[in-house]
Amino acid sequence: MVLSSHFVEIAYFFTLVHILISECLPGTIVSITVPALYSKYEEDVDCCAGLVHEKFSRRYRIVDENVIRRLPRHFSEKKDS
Repeated sequence: MVLSSHFVEIAYFFTLVHILISECLPGTIVSITVPALYSKYEEDVDCCAGLVHEKFSRRYRIVDENVIRRLPRHFSEKKDS
């Protein structure tokens, strides 16, 4: 009985260690390196982010227009009644 309780305690310990290594360590590394990289390459990142935003905006506008065009015309009239 005592041996099994020690085994369970060891299993809990390794589970905790695994969680700390797999969850906390990568988050800490990312939270330290991303701001440093952004400050170093700020102009390039902003330029690329602007281009991505433009492309997404264009695609969204096209999809939005197609969805609105497919709605029945009487849809908004029924809603007001």
